[in-house]
Amino acid sequence: MFPVSWSGLINNVVQIGLTVSAAALVLFLLRRVMKKRYPARAICFVWALLAIRLLIPVQLTLPDAPVQVTPIRAVTVDMSPREEMQSTAQAAAADETQTPRVSVYRGDEMWHEVPVGWNFPVAKMMFILWGAGILAFLGWQAYSYIGFVYLARETGQAAERDTLRRVFEDQKQSLGIRRDIPLVVTPAADCPMLAGFLRPALYLPDEALSEQEALFVFRHELTHLKRGDLWLKLLLTAARAVHWFNPLVYLMARFAQEDIELACDDAVVRGMDGAARRAYGETILKSATAQVKKRALVSCFTGDKKTLMRRFEGLFDTRAKKRGVALVVAAAVLVGSLGCAVSVGESKDSGETFEARALAAAEEYGEALLANDGRRAAEVFTDRLVQESGLGDEAQAQNHLNTEDFDPWAINSGYWPVVRYTVDYEPDMQTCLMVREKDTSSQSFAAEGFSYGIPLRDAVRLSFEEADGQVLIDSMETQHMEVDPVDSLETFCMLYENDLGLPDYTPYVDGENPQLSSDPAERAVQILHLGGGSAEVVRSRDVTNDGENDLDEVQYTFATGEQLGIIMAAGQPQDYTYGDGENNRTAADLAQQYARAVSYESVWPLYPVLSGEEQQGLVRQTLYLAGYSEEEMENENAVWYSKYGASSPSFRNYVIVPGKDENTCIAVFQMYGGGVTDGRTAANITVGKENGRVAITGLAQFEYDGGLGYILTEIGGESISQTQSELFRLLYGSGLPWPDMEYGNSGEIVTDSYNSEPIENLEQPLTAAEAVFSFFHETYEYTEGDTHYVRSRPLFTVALVQEDDAGAVVRLHFADGSPSVDVQMQKTGDYWLPVGFSGQFDDGFGAYLVEDDSLVSYAELPVGATVAQAIENANGEIPLVQAGQVIKLEPAWGKILPVDGTLSDAVVRADGTLQYTEKETQKSSIRFEVLQERRSAVYLYTAEHIPAEYLSSASPDYIYRGVTVTYRSAHITGIEQEYTAAFVYRLATVSAASQPDYTITSTTYHNDTYGYTLTLPECFVDRGYLQEMEENVRFGMKNASPSEFTDPFVGGTVMTLCIEATAYLQDSFGEDWVRGHPVPCVELAEHNGLTYYLAFASDVQYDPADAEITAQYGEMRQAAEAMGGSAISFDGQTNAQHENEQELLLRDLSYSYAYRQSGTGEGPYTDQITVVPDVADHSALVTIRFTNWQGDYYFTTVERVRYDHTDTVTPSHTETLLNTSDGVRSLEQFILAFPLEQKLPYFEGQGLESLSDMASRPASQDNPDLSTPKACAAYALHLVAGEWAGADDTQPEETTWCTYQWEDGFVQITLQRVQLTDDSPVLWLPIGWRTEESGIGFVGQWPHYYSVLAHMPDYYSARDTDDLLWYLDMDWADGAYAEAVWDEIDRRWRLNPEEVESAIDNYSGWSDGAAMREMWQQHRDSLEPRFSDSEIETAYQAVRDYAAANGFSVENLRYDPASERAWSESIMENGVLQDNVQQDGLTIDDVITVVGDAQFGEDAWRESAEGWSFALYRGTDGRWVLEDGAFGY
Repeated sequence: MFPVSWSGLINNVVQIGLTVSAAALVLFLLRRVMKKRYPARAICFVWALLAIRLLIPVQLTLPDAPVQVTPIRAVTVDMSPREEMQSTAQAAAADETQTPRVSVYRGDEMWHEVPVGWNFPVAKMMFILWGAGILAFLGWQAYSYIGFVYLARETGQAAERDTLRRVFEDQKQSLGIRRDIPLVVTPAADCPMLAGFLRPALYLPDEALSEQEALFVFRHELTHLKRGDLWLKLLLTAARAVHWFNPLVYLMARFAQEDIELACDDAVVRGMDGAARRAYGETILKSATAQVKKRALVSCFTGDKKTLMRRFEGLFDTRAKKRGVALVVAAAVLVGSLGCAVSVGESKDSGETFEARALAAAEEYGEALLANDGRRAAEVFTDRLVQESGLGDEAQAQNHLNTEDFDPWAINSGYWPVVRYTVDYEPDMQTCLMVREKDTSSQSFAAEGFSYGIPLRDAVRLSFEEADGQVLIDSMETQHMEVDPVDSLETFCMLYENDLGLPDYTPYVDGENPQLSSDPAERAVQILHLGGGSAEVVRSRDVTNDGENDLDEVQYTFATGEQLGIIMAAGQPQDYTYGDGENNRTAADLAQQYARAVSYESVWPLYPVLSGEEQQGLVRQTLYLAGYSEEEMENENAVWYSKYGASSPSFRNYVIVPGKDENTCIAVFQMYGGGVTDGRTAANITVGKENGRVAITGLAQFEYDGGLGYILTEIGGESISQTQSELFRLLYGSGLPWPDMEYGNSGEIVTDSYNSEPIENLEQPLTAAEAVFSFFHETYEYTEGDTHYVRSRPLFTVALVQEDDAGAVVRLHFADGSPSVDVQMQKTGDYWLPVGFSGQFDDGFGAYLVEDDSLVSYAELPVGATVAQAIENANGEIPLVQAGQVIKLEPAWGKILPVDGTLSDAVVRADGTLQYTEKETQKSSIRFEVLQERRSAVYLYTAEHIPAEYLSSASPDYIYRGVTVTYRSAHITGIEQEYTAAFVYRLATVSAASQPDYTITSTTYHNDTYGYTLTLPECFVDRGYLQEMEENVRFGMKNASPSEFTDPFVGGTVMTLCIEATAYLQDSFGEDWVRGHPVPCVELAEHNGLTYYLAFASDVQYDPADAEITAQYGEMRQAAEAMGGSAISFDGQTNAQHENEQELLLRDLSYSYAYRQSGTGEGPYTDQITVVPDVADHSALVTIRFTNWQGDYYFTTVERVRYDHTDTVTPSHTETLLNTSDGVRSLEQFILAFPLEQKLPYFEGQGLESLSDMASRPASQDNPDLSTPKACAAYALHLVAGEWAGADDTQPEETTWCTYQWEDGFVQITLQRVQLTDDSPVLWLPIGWRTEESGIGFVGQWPHYYSVLAHMPDYYSARDTDDLLWYLDMDWADGAYAEAVWDEIDRRWRLNPEEVESAIDNYSGWSDGAAMREMWQQHRDSLEPRFSDSEIETAYQAVRDYAAANGFSVENLRYDPASERAWSESIMENGVLQDNVQQDGLTIDDVITVVGDAQFGEDAWRESAEGWSFALYRGTDGRWVLEDGAFGY
């Protein structure tokens, strides 16, 4: 069953239309040439070929077509916030046995893009529109044709003239036509014409034809019949219907119709002399005088004058012409080659393919199965499948199982629950095959022949439907039932030759199970559920040299004659082959075999699947562990033992994860024993082909991980290098359970120690993390005296990030400097244990391009969970921005309050991977702030160049930048956790046209800002260039890549001089910061607390093919690397330049201190920070405004932060000057608390609702008084120790002001009136202040609280109409908010139009009343009729008159302004009025469409037609005209 794919079908149609149109265009251009060389009949065959191609919806495309057209799948129209967060069901309970619990993971976990707001499904809507167009076109054609045939037959009668009948019969006989063809005379025919496919008839308008004219006419029309031209016309009509949107198809059909007539004329006049041809031509020309309607499905002797003249010209073309076979073949080749060259649909780089999305849906269903969560499954089911499956249907569930306790959403609670699954995509059918393994340990069903504990497997094929941008499972077809025997090799491969591999029956081998045979052949049949064939042991082998057979080779012959070889060892199947000894086992399958060997401490799951060389290594390993000498190990007959590994440690669980390619997988183990409560280790397994079968060809440990070293000494390869951070995430983030208090799978709870650490260490988060992860260590050796010691030390240090009642977060810093990892800790009882990595994708994150200081966005950047996913979501359209472009970052759908975050900025490749390593990623702390009118916190990121760009091998026109943002917040779910999101863009490099001359003209460079002088090598002069970028300076070689760049200052980077605070460098990258710095660098000097250093390019920056350039660049690079401290000098540095250094240092250190002050949990959170350095005092004034998570309370702290030493980021002394929560007690404190940069606290929507709720309650100790303007001001600004001096009531409806007086002066505070609803209390919130004593003028907020209210649609009904118009005028209400405003205004207009119209005319805001009237008119145009009532009534009457004249009636005529214009435009473009538009210049203003219900007579072809549309145009006399056919559905 094939999936219904809206986009796939549309893509095919568009591709076919493009390719055929291209071919037709070639034919159009060569039309004159072809007419001279080929007969019209041959050209008709070409048109037929193109028409057939247009109707075959199969793509004939190369895998990598030169021309790729990627359509849009969906458009998000709205950005409404999401109201609810979806929860994910927990996994099923873990197995209680001591069997290692196994998971198989297929590929990386995929993120699903969640649409925000209304997601417009372009593909589906285009499909519907396309289908509607087809139906409309076919309906119109069918109506026209059936209507004509019906009318012709009803009004027609057989021809009576004997002459006409005789000539007609003569022509039939001469053409060999024997069937009965009626000759009918009817007024419905406006020219002689042939109509009818199954029962053709020749219709004449009258009998006024001479005998010669009748001969010509009849022969012409009967030739059409003989050649089947009506069927060709039907084919062309079908092509036009399918491609109704393609004008070239219409043109092709027109030319084809013309050539059909020319070909028929050729046949008629063949063999005639000039006189006869002239007579035939005169007959043609005579018929050109009448007006003839165009009909697609009949053959008309006449036509328009232009076509008739061409036919007349063709009559006298007697040149010899080629047969045209080559023409037809050439056309076929042309169409085929164009089809292969053009691809419409998903390209390889256009984001997620259908395959990826189908697999994602299938795997989501698989996870839902394991979690027994039908609701989760329903998310990836179509509605039809949900209903068919009975999910959620309580009645159906009870009837089915006859129980009232059954959960109707349970999907995996049967006798044999699914415990594992695997999914493979089938590209030929666009389906997925899911193989599911079921646990039978709880129900044996021995009577049915199933043995206890042996897993059963079934297989289902999943088919998909693509709808609304999603790929959903639409049906499940069973391919194999678990109770059925495996009776063919094909079924065997389907069930076992996949990532699940062979069934694992090891835990039950030693148990009592009399149902299992001791015979290896019978046992293989039982475990693999083979049936219908026969099994025998063909060979037994003693591979351990202990005198007993270890391996049995079983040959199973299916009933089909196919044979399967099975290797039995330790009582169960371990390997198999078929055919000539081959198989196609997967890497995940063989990795499981290795994991079983480790878990069960047995070589038998491993030995049969090793390559020959690895088998020898395994034997050596077991001998080595047994203590054999090197000489004894070389003995081929040495007895070796099947135990794999030592008695300790034991292995509790394992998981298989993908490796670097399809031939590698990684087995990650959870182990215990030997003093270890929870340890982790991993092995890399590589597979390859050996003699036709897939075998393990390599095993390796990971660097820093020696957990399996004792069993990989002889068999393992070199350790795989990766960072400690990567290894930690592999060991703990691959799907294994996080550590718990259980010792192995015994159910025993540890009470004395954990990983050999005292159990008391688990009582604190820090020491608990150190104990739980203590196995993540390295060993080292040393000697003291005569004693040699081997010790271990952890590979990490732990820092506490956050701790509250909900849990804690610890941060692991790794010894190798790789990125730290945050781990979520949770306390259960008395002990803390890790429960997961901290961090969650913020799928409500947005990155928007804005202009300068404005926060109004005009474009959105692609975002995703990772940079790679953001690039996938871009669908090949990554925006290009210029340096300095401001990008607004807004988390969580705009539902977050101010919060700190981190930003990782990296140069990436086009696929999202890092261009360099993690070290080159620039990281910085950021702060999401509430800015201007925003109702949520945002961060303004500026796209700028970073040092990592200088490592690029060239400087192209743009580079890819990937930015990852992380932050912690409790504003979304109420529980604080870490969120992350990424966005991407392309950063434009500076063009040569806008660049000055950067050529280095001297060996001396002097920096005027910081006062240093750099002595450059001589080779830099004239050859090099320099560019100043704030405190950094780039030095490079000019024209380093002339073949690639015309700008001489692009590329060729040699080095960059950078300046950073020394304390910051050491704090961020360690004491030896040069080694840990992300960019290769050399320190030049430490000066006044700042470090000056050179950062070097690390790859090719020039054209290596040019020997001269290579030599010159090499000279400059070598000279640059030789530069040292002597190259820089600070001689002559002025005091001002020294102060610039100190100011920079103080500002950076103070901001670092301020960012650390933000609280966690419920706050307080940092809202705004202002730093004013005081170089003379070695200090800075740090003003930090805090808020709570509700946003209804702000307070400010002012501190003097002193740095007596510049070698640390920690201040030497801090002095709190003010905390406004204790009250603002003087004018001096007021000015200190509210600096000009911060202005006054600004309450957002959530804060306003909370304040309104507080104001509605009586004032108390726990609830502030907000009943008056003065009380509100005192609460918001913490005013105490003074008194109110007066108020101005001149504008009580909007703003007021109050004066607060202290001993040292007064402040006049302006407040704005805010009321959410008419029933809500009035709030007076401060929006500005002024004081004369300080000399400070008015300090105001803008745009006050109007912009906040503009984003609170729940309260629009309480706003004045003027307020709503202001929201629109100021663009505060945009998108969904604007729609909600218009809805409210429309509601008011319907109730009282005069009031709304008056408000619009008298509006006085940013725009005047005229501009608002124009805006209102544009809005109303979509709702008001285009014509007056009298014009509409006249159109009604014209329809009635037409109906009466044509034998039917019309009732319930109506005019729909919402759809009328679209209907009118449609019939002008594609219907009867198309000719009026083209020939008479008809415009939309002269076309009207009305709707009515038509009633026909009893003998009519249909009785009634409800909802018919009638399109009329205004004639030259001003009256409405309804043409034939200008009506219908």
